[in-house]
Amino acid sequence: MSNTIVTAEFLWRQHRAALGGHSAITGAPLPETLEQCAPGVQAAHWGMAAAVALLLGTAAPPIPAAVTPEEAKRVRTSLSVCSAV
Repeated sequence: MSNTIVTAEFLWRQHRAALGGHSAITGAPLPETLEQCAPGVQAAHWGMAAAVALLLGTAAPPIPAAVTPEEAKRVRTSLSVCSAV
């Protein structure tokens, strides 16, 4: 298994590219980096990266700056519940 860590930033850039750089809902341009996104978007993409890490058995990805310790704990807890599925 590779030691590569899938980060929230990587997933954000893939998400943005898949949408052509524009919101699927409003059509507005999307931020280029995850750091420019709202805290909830940062937490969601970090949660996806953490889920990938759980599945691959790799190190946990770094937590984005706008994600509070409390929010990271909440996301981690939700992932542990989902990992049983």
